[in-house]
Formats: sequence, structure tokens, C-alpha cells
Amino acid sequence: MGFKVKKEFGVIGLGSFGLSVVETFLKYGVSVMVLDSDEEKIQRIANKVDYACVVDTTDEEALKSTGIKNVDHVFVGIGDDVEGCIMTVMALKNIGVTNITVKSGSDKLSSVLKSLGVEDIVKPEKEVGIMVAKRKMHRLVSDFVSMDDEHSLVQIKIDNEKLFNKPLMELEFRNRFNLNIVAIRKKNGLVMPNASTVLQRDDILYLIGEDNSIYEFEKYLEN
Repeated sequence: MGFKVKKEFGVIGLGSFGLSVVETFLKYGVSVMVLDSDEEKIQRIANKVDYACVVDTTDEEALKSTGIKNVDHVFVGIGDDVEGCIMTVMALKNIGVTNITVKSGSDKLSSVLKSLGVEDIVKPEKEVGIMVAKRKMHRLVSDFVSMDDEHSLVQIKIDNEKLFNKPLMELEFRNRFNLNIVAIRKKNGLVMPNASTVLQRDDILYLIGEDNSIYEFEKYLEN
């Protein structure tokens, strides 16, 4: 199945976010503990994971009894239940769990979580909205990964003669476009570029940079 991660993870809450995290770990054979207050949800996943337990995760003693303190990282996916989410995070902190990723459904909850010392806060709906908007904004991009609010990694196929048969040192992507080429897919496979790498028709560039720079580069290619 590919690489194996030598870590153990805990997932609290089996909503869509929590399930997607669990399913990803299972795909790669990663050890995962699952906790939820809903017995039906636990029963559906119990035979697939290393450990599954019905528990009130806001109860510090009950949470401690599961042994979740021994995992490397805990994902909390109950951000729609603001009070439950906050109390669960506080309980985790109190029993000594420090590596926590929390799904947040609002900026207000995120602010509270930050005050509790949570650094890794995920806002799925907001992040998906940003990604979709950016994807529609970039006309020539065939694949897209948002790095943050202002930077992206994109895939663009080269079909403009202004770039054909020229080495990268001559094109000066960094100086002219404020973009970095991290890889090039040519007909014979993926290439890690250097200054002498020559661009050819139908090469696919993997570019990273500010969204504004990517947008300007697209306009350059269209002219």
C-alpha cells in the first residue's frame, strides 16, 4: 500500500470530517483509536480500527480511561458542538495530550481554541470555499492546491510559443513572474528542473507562488 506511518492517532467524533480522517489512516495501514458518544457510529467502524469506544469525551476521567493520552496525535471533529468541542479540548489538555488538531465551525470557536493553546485548527467549509473560488479564478490551471490564503501550488500545461525551446535560466521565472518551478512533467516522465532545463510544447509545469503572480502568468500565456 506504499509508505507506512509509524505513529498512532486518535479521532474524536465520527462526523464527515472525523470519518474522512479515519478512512485515510486505514487506507495506509495507520493505527487509529476512535471515540464517539454515538454507539451506532462506533459499531459501524469498530471492526476496522485498532480501538473504538463509546465515551463522553467531555468527561475527563472517562477520556483518560480510554488511554488516548498514549497516541501521538488527536483529531477532534466535533466543532459543530461548540461547548462539547471546548470541553473535550480542555479535557485532553488536562490529561496531558498536547498534539491536537481541531475542526472548527466558526471564527468565534477558533478564537477560543487558540486561547486554549490549540495551534492546528481546521475550517473545512471555509477552506473548501477558498479552494473552489481560486480554482475558478485560474483559467489555465488543471490542478490546484491552496497552500494558504495567498499562495498556491498549481499545474499548468505549456502551449505558448514564447516559452518553447528555451532554458529556464533565460526565461527567469523567479524574476519575471515571481514564481518557482518545483517540477516539470515531460513526455518521458517527471523532471526536477535546473537552470539548463529546456521547456517544450506540452510540458506541464508545477508552479508555486502567490495567487496574484499565478494570475498574471496566466494572462501572459493568453496574450
